[in-house]
Formats: sequence, structure tokens, C-alpha cells
Amino acid sequence: MPASSLPVLPVFPDGSLPPLPLLRQWFREAAEAGEELGCERLPHGNGILPPLMQLAGMRRLRIFRPDLPRRFRWQNSDGSAEVVVDNRGVEEELAEDAALEVRRGHLPPCPGSEGSSGRVIDRVMRRVEAARLTDGAAILDDGIGADWRPALSALSYGGAPPPLRTQSIALEDGPMRVWNPLPFARRCVAALPPDGQAPPWSVIDHRGAKHPIQVVEGPVGEQWLTELQLGPLEVVDLVPYHDPVNAEHWEVSAKVIDNGVVRAELDDRGAIRRLCCDGRFINAAGPLAEPLVDGHALGGEVHIRPLERGPSRGRVLVTIDDEAGVLRLIYSVHAHDDILQVAVTWNPRRDCELVLRHPIPAGPATLTSCGDGAPDVLPLGNLSTSEAARPRGGLRWVRLERGEESMALVGQRPFTLIPADASIVVGDGCLYGLGWGRRSGEQLSLAEAALSLGVPGRHAGSAEVAAPAFHLGDHHQLTALWMAKPEDWALEVLLVEQNGVSGRAELYPHPQFEALNEARLVDADGRKLESLSLTKEGDGWIIPYQPHSISIVRLR
Repeated sequence: MPASSLPVLPVFPDGSLPPLPLLRQWFREAAEAGEELGCERLPHGNGILPPLMQLAGMRRLRIFRPDLPRRFRWQNSDGSAEVVVDNRGVEEELAEDAALEVRRGHLPPCPGSEGSSGRVIDRVMRRVEAARLTDGAAILDDGIGADWRPALSALSYGGAPPPLRTQSIALEDGPMRVWNPLPFARRCVAALPPDGQAPPWSVIDHRGAKHPIQVVEGPVGEQWLTELQLGPLEVVDLVPYHDPVNAEHWEVSAKVIDNGVVRAELDDRGAIRRLCCDGRFINAAGPLAEPLVDGHALGGEVHIRPLERGPSRGRVLVTIDDEAGVLRLIYSVHAHDDILQVAVTWNPRRDCELVLRHPIPAGPATLTSCGDGAPDVLPLGNLSTSEAARPRGGLRWVRLERGEESMALVGQRPFTLIPADASIVVGDGCLYGLGWGRRSGEQLSLAEAALSLGVPGRHAGSAEVAAPAFHLGDHHQLTALWMAKPEDWALEVLLVEQNGVSGRAELYPHPQFEALNEARLVDADGRKLESLSLTKEGDGWIIPYQPHSISIVRLR
């Protein structure tokens, strides 16, 4: 990037930011132009910008906003990161930096437009996930990391991006092995290619655990689904086992989908009339996932049909054919999962807006919404009617709380929500999850649940069996978003704090990374910020963190 040009922050058409791992790569290049960044419109979730700019060594942000001060200091929520904002939209005398007003947290965003943004975001997300597979494979087989140019080029929205080059450890043949591309432990469903023989009842992994097999029709023919627990980058070997094994109770019909953890009961129109997650009912003021077109209920003919009945995955298809368009909803639950997945496809016949409504009972309620950075807490009872109807974009998860009750929405990609009745703006389609909002214990955090929606377990072909790359002492302290293998390093982990607290987390690398003797926090370009201390036992590293901080850890 030429030093004479002012880099301009990339913002999607709907007003949301690109994923944090991609933004980190963009800032690495942008920082070559100097310490100043331009922003044509402030995005949703903009509270992430002060710590992200500080991580990249950028100190000044240039905007054009008549409703904000001429010049001010902008900090994250706890003041640990700061940039100076130069607002060219106001005509007044400039003050010295030390005398400037301080603003903290999110600034009012500029509105976006849904339009074709779904296609733009999908294109970028596909390339980011391709980079994830390449970076994961590089750690496992000591290969070369991701080429970020295709994903960065896709941010320009115009023309054809460079060819997508993905290094993956998945092969068409070889042993039945699966791996987890994500940097945290989770239960996941993986699709195995048939080996030409009759499908077995189940498979057994190299640890001796048995997992049932479910035969389904995939996009390119028959697939064998299985569900298992995998750690970060873990690769497990599976062999056929020709006897049935115990599985959870399943009930799948046109009226209910139940995996023993989540139970969703459907009404005659295919909306969710009652939802129970892990023994707790979600209290709603009406059907959940109720489709509305331009504010009116979607009419037309309804067809509801079970597609899959477990034991790895259950699915129910709802098709509504209305004069406004054709809506397809696929409700899915995975074995042992506590999230109901909702895949939405909308083919409109005229210019209209479709939303899926999730109404909550009247009374004081709090909406906490978050993209990849700092959450934003909104007391719904204090909002005016116009404020409650204003869409909020760039979200990866939302938690609605009312007393002891809660509900969560998590998105495969950034989504737009109307707070008044928790309506998701669909565009031409989306994939999101519904569940209980308060997470604890071994449950995935909401940020982890959102990532899991878009990244299934994958067939690993003939890759070597590998133990989990690392584990965090408490995965609810920090969320790991990305893993990579920079040159001359064994491992890099990108972590964010989304609970608004400070503390010290402990990261324990697996012994497969032999002779690790150095760990450090680095900036966006990999330059050292500080060295990390060993745990008392000497088998891990202590990571200090601040509220809503972004941390990049490298080990070797």
C-alpha cells in the first residue's frame, strides 16, 4: 500500500465489519501507510476499533460525522486502548490532544443497507474459512500458512478475486479420520465418504469410544454422519464397528424435533410454538422463527416434512409458498447439542423484506449483542419506539434476558437484528441458532457456538492422528478465534475477551509441541509486545487480559 495513500477501513454494505482474523491481516498492510486510518462510515460494533488500531500501531482515525465532536479521544470500554479521532464533518477550532473530550465504547454507527450484502459477506466468509483450513493444516503437517490475498481482495467487492488456493489435509481416499479446524474443544458432526462397502452400524475411534453412524444423502451422494468430541485441531482415527451402540433418544416428526437435549415443537405454519433447551423452556410472547413480510405474517401453502431422524443429526423441512415468495426453513439438531439450528432460504417474487420474529414477553429486558469484539448492552425498556425498530447489524450473537429467563441467537455469519421483537433480517438466506442465553460449564460460549455453526468437523483423509493442540484453563475467560503457524513459530492463537472483565488466563500447549520455551504477546504484524510467564507447574503460560481486549499469543 503506497505510503501517500490514506487506508480506508473496509465496511460491508450492511454496515458490519469483516471477521476479526481478516481485519487483523488488513491492518497489517494498512499500517505500512502510517499511523492514520480513514473511515467513510462508522460500522456496527465499532467499539473494537480502538484496541484493534492500537494493536496495529495506528493512533489516529479520520471520520466525517456532523453529529460528533470536531476532535476527541476514543477509548474502549475500560480505557486500556485509545485513538484520537479527527472529525472533518465539524467546523470548529482544533484543541490540543491533552484537552480533548474522551468517549468510550461504541459510537453511533452509520446505517447500512441489506441489499446484496449477503452475497458479498458470503464470498468473504468462504475465503476466510478456506484460510482457516490452510492454517490448521499447516500446524498439523508443518506446512505453509494461508495466503490471505484472495480474502483481502474480496473486500473490494468489485471484479474477480484471485483464485482460491486452499491447502487442506482432507483427501478423497485413505483412512476414516476426522479433525476439528476450530481453536476450541467442541462436539461436532462430521461427514465421512463411504468406503464402497455397506455402511457400518457405528465407528470406534483410536481411544476406544464408539459413535453411531447415520447414512444421509449429501450434495454429491451418500455420506456417513457421525458425531464426536474433538479438541482444538484434534485428528482422530475411526474404524468400522459392526454392532449398534447406545445413542440419545430422538423424536423427529412434522410436529417436533428432539435430540434429548433440545426439543422444538412446531405449529401448523412451521414456526416454533415451544422450545426447551437442556430442561429449560424459553418463554416467548408468540411463536419463535415466525416469518413476516413487510410487517405482515407470511401466508400461503405450508408443507412440513421430516428429512433426517438421528442418531447424529435430525432435520425437519418447512416450505411456505406465498404470493410474496417461497420460504424454506430447515430446523436441525445435532447429537448432544443444546442449540437448534435454523437454515433459511428466501426466494422473493417481488421487492419485499422478510424477517423471522422471536418475540419476548413485555416488561424490563436487556439485549446484549456482539460481533467479534466488545458486546453492547441495551436496556430494551428504555428505548423509544423508533430506537427499538432501528436495525443493528454486524452481530454474531445476541442474548435476551428478562429476570431469570434468557434466549440466545447465534449466527453463522454476521446478521442484522431489529431489537423490538428480536427479528432477524433474512435477506436472501441465513443460518442461525436458537438456545438458552446463559452459558456455563462445558457448554460452548455464545461466540464459540456462532463459530461452530459455520465450521463442521471435517474428513482428514490420511493425516496423522493428532492430540488437541492446546487447551485454555477456562474457555469462558477468553474466546479463541483463530490458530496459525507463522514462520519460525510453532503456534499462534488469536484471543478476544467478551465478558468485560480483566484477569489472567492459562494456556497449556500439548506435549506434541516439543521444547517450547518462549511465549509472547505480539502486535498485528507479529512484533513483540511482552513476554508471557510460565505457570507455577511450568506446563503452560499465563496470559493477562483486559476487558474486551484482543490478544495474539505466539509460542515456540
